[in-house]
Amino acid sequence: MLDPKQGKIRTCILAKRHLSTFLLRNYSNGDNTAISLELQNGSIRMLSAYMAFEKVEPPDALVRGLVQECEELKKGLVIGCDANAHHTQWGCPINNDREGEERKPAQEAQEQGQRGAPSRPTISGRGKEPQ
Repeated sequence: MLDPKQGKIRTCILAKRHLSTFLLRNYSNGDNTAISLELQNGSIRMLSAYMAFEKVEPPDALVRGLVQECEELKKGLVIGCDANAHHTQWGCPINNDREGEERKPAQEAQEQGQRGAPSRPTISGRGKEPQ
């Protein structure tokens, strides 16, 4: 499930057709897909979240809002996410700039003829030597 009206879609939730699910549009956008899974004794909320590196303080307001609502209503919540590990929010001293800022030193070293990454794998598997 996803909300096709949102711009760049980076999340979705796949559910079998026999399951009773519906999209929680108030908590869904291109970076978050939230659903309610209806069960015989109630329901549980599920969220797929993409926590982009450029966000100042992840998780965003939609995620925080869904967590708060689930706490207030005493609903179960399962969150699966792509949480950029290289972010100051999680205690890392830098944010992983996927636009190339973190790769510049390696690129500069390569341009200057310095040794960078090996040109072939250094680890082999299943008893085979690297090619």
